[in-house]
Amino acid sequence: MIKHHGQGEIENIPFPDHLKGAYQEFTQADLTNLRAAGCDVEFKTVAEGVAEYLAIVNK
Repeated sequence: MIKHHGQGEIENIPFPDHLKGAYQEFTQADLTNLRAAGCDVEFKTVAEGVAEYLAIVNK
C-alpha cells in the first residue's frame, strides 16, 4: 500500500497477550500435500497480490 500510494508508514502492534494460544501470531501454509498431489502452481507473495489488486481496482 505504501509503495502504491507513495506515502504512509508501518505501525507494528504487538500481539495481545490475552489472544496468545487462542489465535496464531504467524501462519504459513504447508504445501507438502498440495505439491504431492501434483499442484505446481507458483503462488504470489502478499506484496505481489496487493499490487495486482490495486492495479485492477484503480483502473
